[in-house]
Amino acid sequence: MSAGRTNPEFQRKLAKLRLKIHPILSLHTGRSAPEFPATLLHFNLLTEAQLDELAHYYSQCCQDETTASYGKSMDWDASYYDEYFGEGKCFRESRRVWVKRRRFGRFIGMRGCDTPVDEVQKRLSWMVERLEEQLEDVKREDRKSREAWRKVGERWWGT
Repeated sequence: MSAGRTNPEFQRKLAKLRLKIHPILSLHTGRSAPEFPATLLHFNLLTEAQLDELAHYYSQCCQDETTASYGKSMDWDASYYDEYFGEGKCFRESRRVWVKRRRFGRFIGMRGCDTPVDEVQKRLSWMVERLEEQLEDVKREDRKSREAWRKVGERWWGT
């Protein structure tokens, strides 16, 4: 089939995938990341390892003095990705990569990469669960400490 008789929708999609993406420069180096996608097609083909490297390059996974200085944040939380999207969890690995790609897209200013409300709700629920677990750990440690001091008091005072 000749290019002139190709489906027009397909041609529009190809043209869209060829769109160039202007790179974000690192505040540390003044250069774009080596893995930075040159086109929309490259963006859609980013692997999880590449997305993690991009987050690291732009100081989004390990906070430093430049993390909040970019126009948008990736809101990169490795523990959330590992625990919430991990083996046997709510989402498959492909969903985790999709979320990371969307967050990177938001970071570089792409339209349509806003966080869906259901994802925000799920993340808040996950955070509440983590806080409740931490509170239980603190209470358990407090009980152990009180019990240890009670035993010290019994030995000291003979009660």
